[in-house]
Amino acid sequence: LLISSVAAVWSARTHVQAVADMAALAVADISSVAVFEAAPARSLPCIQGEEVAKRSGAILSECWITNADTRVVVQRPVSLFVFTTAVSARARAGPSPNW
Repeated sequence: LLISSVAAVWSARTHVQAVADMAALAVADISSVAVFEAAPARSLPCIQGEEVAKRSGAILSECWITNADTRVVVQRPVSLFVFTTAVSARARAGPSPNW
């Protein structure tokens, strides 16, 4: 049971990290254009990130946009026999800090 639980959490963590990377890229893609276009709200890029996470079976729990820098936190519940825990991952998209 222990090995199965560890494998389930590790697999979920890998999946959630990939989803966080995709969501961060989606948010950065929209936010890079939203600065120059008349967007209805600043949250429009984060809404796109939420949609990417939702379609991948996760939840976008946090989203920050600072100039060209985008940071997101994505979570996904993992069921481990008798209890459920949340696995989360962080991702960043934007220009290199040394740029």
